[in-house]
Amino acid sequence: MKKSQGLVYLLIIIFFLGVAAWILYMGGTLNPIVKTKGRIDANTLSEGLQHPLAVLLLQIIVIMLVSRVIGSLAVRVRQPLVIGEIIGGILLGPSLFGYLFPEAFAFLFPPSSYPTLKFLSELGLIFFMFIIGMDLDLRVFKAQARSAVFVSNVSLLFPILLGIGASYFLFNAYAGEEASFVSFALFMGIAMSITAFPVLARIIQERGISKTPFGSMAITYAAAADFTVWCFLATVIALTRAEDWAQAIVSVTLAVLYVLFMLYAVQPIMRRVGAVYASKEIFNRRFVAVVFLILLGSSYLAEVIGIHALFGAFLAGVIMPGNLSFKKIMTDKIEDVSIVLLLPLFFVYTGLHMQFNVLSDLQSWIVFMVILFLSVLGKFGGTALAARYVGQSWKDSLSLGALMNTRGLVEIVVLGIGLELGIISENIFTIMILMALVTTVLTNPLLDLIEHLFKPDDAAEKLSSKVKASFKILISFGPPKMGSTLLRLADQLTLKVNKRVEVHALHITPSNEVKPYEALLFEREGFAPIRATAQLLGLRLETIYRNTSDVDREIYQTVENGNFDLVLVGAARPMFNSKSTGGILKQLLDDSEANIGVLVDRGFVLAEGLLVLLGSEADRALLQYALRLMVSTKSRVTVLKIGEGQNVDLQDESAPYYEHALNFNEVIEQRIPEKELLSNYNLVLVGLEQWNELNEAKATWLKECPSVLVVKHVNDLVSDVVEMEAHKKIKQAQHGL
Repeated sequence: MKKSQGLVYLLIIIFFLGVAAWILYMGGTLNPIVKTKGRIDANTLSEGLQHPLAVLLLQIIVIMLVSRVIGSLAVRVRQPLVIGEIIGGILLGPSLFGYLFPEAFAFLFPPSSYPTLKFLSELGLIFFMFIIGMDLDLRVFKAQARSAVFVSNVSLLFPILLGIGASYFLFNAYAGEEASFVSFALFMGIAMSITAFPVLARIIQERGISKTPFGSMAITYAAAADFTVWCFLATVIALTRAEDWAQAIVSVTLAVLYVLFMLYAVQPIMRRVGAVYASKEIFNRRFVAVVFLILLGSSYLAEVIGIHALFGAFLAGVIMPGNLSFKKIMTDKIEDVSIVLLLPLFFVYTGLHMQFNVLSDLQSWIVFMVILFLSVLGKFGGTALAARYVGQSWKDSLSLGALMNTRGLVEIVVLGIGLELGIISENIFTIMILMALVTTVLTNPLLDLIEHLFKPDDAAEKLSSKVKASFKILISFGPPKMGSTLLRLADQLTLKVNKRVEVHALHITPSNEVKPYEALLFEREGFAPIRATAQLLGLRLETIYRNTSDVDREIYQTVENGNFDLVLVGAARPMFNSKSTGGILKQLLDDSEANIGVLVDRGFVLAEGLLVLLGSEADRALLQYALRLMVSTKSRVTVLKIGEGQNVDLQDESAPYYEHALNFNEVIEQRIPEKELLSNYNLVLVGLEQWNELNEAKATWLKECPSVLVVKHVNDLVSDVVEMEAHKKIKQAQHGL
């Protein structure tokens, strides 16, 4: 800014301030209006706290905090996140929070706020059912259409029949005031037959079986059952809302026409449009508006016809394009608001209608236990028997029954519809929700028990491991680029004299809230670079994908269960610090009995120049890694003795790995490696204990190092036969043969 401009700017400010001050002064001479002086007192503050918007905002804050905390605790004990959120909603209800702190409960949830909570929770449910519909892919039926229809229908018929039978004894005491026996019995049958497809899919992902034949079979059967039961529920709702049979027939006919219209008229159009709008670059707001119009329009038509708006939202999701990119983009736009913000409101609104005092007498507990028994018997038993009948093994049949027995949030949504329509009373509503929670919580323990009962014979496993001639490597990586780098290093550490090299790549998305189609996208994108690198190197690659918030535990379990000869991981930023080896791999490095190499990547491509840091007698084990790199890449290997390593005698013929050391180019000693020396190498090999000591001593020269491979060595990499073959290769090369 020029000096003249600055002066003009200052004069303008002074002028406007002067004029404003003069007007304010003159205004002060006017006759004051007689009024009551405003002041902030207790009454004013109380009115502000009780304002509907203030109450709603406080409710949302408390609900989100409680649902996140309880949900996180549920995940830690291997339960679905939604179970914790449901429990959080129940705890905020009158049964616990209202019982322990009645005044605080009355302040936080005044009766006047119930309609607003109900409205927002229903809006959240509409979006949630839309997402469930998008999760469902009807194309999966084609591969196993006959068995899918048989198993899914039998898994519905058994619990429906048991539910109808139980209704005969429950109707007088637990039906809604205006419910007929037919509507109550059919609804109870449906409520007992529910499978929570989203929870089932999440459990399959978390257990790493989504790509197995069993995983795809379970998804297919659950999808078929989910679609069938929602169509059945829509029919029951239409019959319940109808005043007579003539109106019921009209409602059902309109419902069938509506479903056919959505499947055969709207769906083809959406598929064609979805093929175009499949990337964020062209996914504009205008198209988002079209999707929302279809969602809301479908919900409106379903509500008008009499089959409930939630079924309309579900069907709108079903007809959305199957393109994974489209689903991912659309879910990102809806899920954060609907599931994180609005859905917890539904859990609390549900909790407000739960009265645990109904379980204060023995009869209610007997009713709960009977309903729980019949629900498990019908769903678990019916599914297992049907799967066994179509040719599945007992293990897969029982596992499928355990998965289909999970009910989760979908059950609570259905029960909420029944309570709203007056089909069921609040007493049976509470009992059925407890049944849904128990059956969902039991899923993972049941699967673990089945795995244990059908575990292969340990003796046979040990025998097979002894005769195994393969060399198994596990690569665990985060960024896709790191996966390719680790694979190149693995290839250079692999002696080709092995009969078979097995390379497994583990990629983890650090979240337990990943949708099935999102997991497919993340898996495809995460493994694309490493698959291309494997093809170039001629390596057979087996991929393992997981999504979990407990990354270190997942890596540790994969390593412990895989019987790997070597595990290679990339160093994350928080993994190494000045104090110790830490970060997400701490459990693996501290407790695992596997050989582990951690690459601190600084542009590693090929180990042409290798520097081995020998800091103690224990670091002799690094010599076999150096030998393997030397054989594979014909690299120049230098052993650098530092610290206590200067006392290590590599010429001692009785010491381990003595013959390895004879093949290296040179052995030197330096107290602190010079920058000029480090610049001659592109990979430094160091033991884990030595690395920790150097970091604790804040060795500044580590910053000058090229890429570093930090090794925790436990067992020799290969048999003596393979090592002898490696030595033979070196001698042949040295003699020019």
